[in-house]
Amino acid sequence: MATEPPNKAQASETLINPRVLVKILWAAKFQIIGFAMVCFALGCTIAFLLPPIYQAEALLQIREDNSKNGALQSLAGQLGPLGALAGGSLGGDSGQKAIALATLKSHLIIEAYIERKNLLPLLFARKWDQERNQWKSDAVEYVPTLQDGYKKFTKEIFSAEEDKKTGLVTVSVEWKSPADAASWVSDLVADTNAMLKKRAIDEGEANLQYLEAQARKTAIIELQHSLYQLMEVELKKLMIARNSEDFILRAIDPVRVPKKKVRPQRMLIAALSLLLGVLIACTYVLVRKAWTNDSEEMLRSPLQ
Repeated sequence: MATEPPNKAQASETLINPRVLVKILWAAKFQIIGFAMVCFALGCTIAFLLPPIYQAEALLQIREDNSKNGALQSLAGQLGPLGALAGGSLGGDSGQKAIALATLKSHLIIEAYIERKNLLPLLFARKWDQERNQWKSDAVEYVPTLQDGYKKFTKEIFSAEEDKKTGLVTVSVEWKSPADAASWVSDLVADTNAMLKKRAIDEGEANLQYLEAQARKTAIIELQHSLYQLMEVELKKLMIARNSEDFILRAIDPVRVPKKKVRPQRMLIAALSLLLGVLIACTYVLVRKAWTNDSEEMLRSPLQ
């Protein structure tokens, strides 16, 4: 025999009565307050045990030189096949910004800096024995490598992000020491500029030798004139590279030693710990009540 579906009156009897819930929670108020205070104290302890982290930032502009590209475009038709060959040798600056940003974040720059400054013991302080000045274990899998340092440094400490609207790059380091954080930002930018500067000088000198050799081989006056124009462009680039400390990365807002920490936010941690304690305690009281014989009282209709 089929059972009849419950009507609205029967369905209303299964509703939870908010007044009953309030009475249950009020009856257990001292338990809830006690547990919440324990969570609050635990949260405060954790918040004050966490080391303060400071963030040092620098706002940079990546310079782009389009003079060579313009010269190559204007002279490509005059040089013919040789122009295509020279253009391929000289390259272009359209990707200079991407190259500069990639160099700043590269293994080559960061791993060399970690090795030069001996940062592995700082990055992996738990594995380092300060008194004996050595790793706590000699096992190969235990001792961090430069690749481990790069991974930790780029994922947890260092960042370099470009603002797509302005084209400016923000370089930041978060670390326990504000002076170290500022120093690392400044050093990494300087190392990147030095590498890009050396690369530009080496390429410029090689390009000049190539163009000069081509000019000597040809007896066509017009072609020689075009090659000399390209050599003039390269000479100008070499002069800029040799006389510029901030060759590619130019500081718009230089790095400063931070005065205020960015984390932990101790007041927020304490407040969230208190709130979490209240929620856990209330949930525990209601669940325990639901598993007792008084569960029927919780399901009484609010209309009763």
